[in-house]
Amino acid sequence: MPRVLLLTAFDPRTAARDALRGKHGGVERYVRAIATGIRSHGFDACVVGSSDRRGSFVESGVAYRLLPRLGVPGGAPLFPWPVPFVGEAFDLVHVQATYPFLTDLAPLLARLRGVPAVATCHFDVVGRARPEAGLSRLYYRLLGARSYRAYDRVIYSTRGYADASRSAPWVSPERTRIIPMGVDPSQFRPLPDAVRARHALFVGRLAWFKGVRVLLDAFEGRLRREGWRLTVVGDGPERSAVESRIAGSDGRARLLTDVSDDELVRLYNEATVTVLPSIAPQESFGMTLLESLACGTPVVASRWPGVSEVAGIRGVTVEPGDGRALADAIAEVGAWELSAADRRALAERVASEYSWDVIASKTVAVYRELL
Repeated sequence: MPRVLLLTAFDPRTAARDALRGKHGGVERYVRAIATGIRSHGFDACVVGSSDRRGSFVESGVAYRLLPRLGVPGGAPLFPWPVPFVGEAFDLVHVQATYPFLTDLAPLLARLRGVPAVATCHFDVVGRARPEAGLSRLYYRLLGARSYRAYDRVIYSTRGYADASRSAPWVSPERTRIIPMGVDPSQFRPLPDAVRARHALFVGRLAWFKGVRVLLDAFEGRLRREGWRLTVVGDGPERSAVESRIAGSDGRARLLTDVSDDELVRLYNEATVTVLPSIAPQESFGMTLLESLACGTPVVASRWPGVSEVAGIRGVTVEPGDGRALADAIAEVGAWELSAADRRALAERVASEYSWDVIASKTVAVYRELL
């Protein structure tokens, strides 16, 4: 059975727990789903990530190896990820990108080992302000985007993001593959007893680029007056600012920092609309949008490449950072009259096109091109 080394900058164990969506994002869920899913298609996997301390374990037939972090400059963990290139047996390397030093050097070590290298471009590195923004531009100019030339295949989640990514000029069409993120339809599904009543939902890490402040502007400027409720599920560096804003909402808005997957499914089902108000192109897909759609709930999202394609399944997009337009779009979707049959049909479409088994099958097809 061919063995794949999956490299990720973060701790993949977090996706095994009940959600904790506020602290950890889609890359971890993707890695875990792919590592588990490819086994049913004739491939074995070893996942290497970083954590506060060293550790190894096996779960669902997948070996996980955690290496200690040396630091997290700019949010990108530094850890001794080259170690498995010496001690592990594998036939292909699949790198989660873009992370400085990991994305750049892994394909070179793969070449020294004589094995092919695949990258999934989850996002481009984007700095909020000086000096991060300047360092980000310098990184891509000197090394970041060019490093994609060394990969045998590069996977993007949508055609729009493949065309818009900073790495695009360095990846030939022959090496580009489009494979979306996935969802577990046995978990994220419509609930027959769900009651929806002017309820907007945000799920994600409370980081600046997610645009939660814009969503709060939309809520305070129009939606609260019209009787809407708002639930924010998340945690992160913006937490204190969000808590301060929500404190003045007269109980119409709430923040939930720890939510299990079962609770999250209920929230998706009880929401009128799920909102992704990202204000930077670091957002390339929006897995929470897909989870919402799998529950039969439409979405509103910022008009970014990639994200727009997911929202286009059943939703509305707006210009990033425009709170008034966001409020109008949420109200528009709130006026839609979707029957239970409409929601089931939406969920069935998502399940047939985006289940993790479908995504794993497409990923394995890329591996087989190289082995």
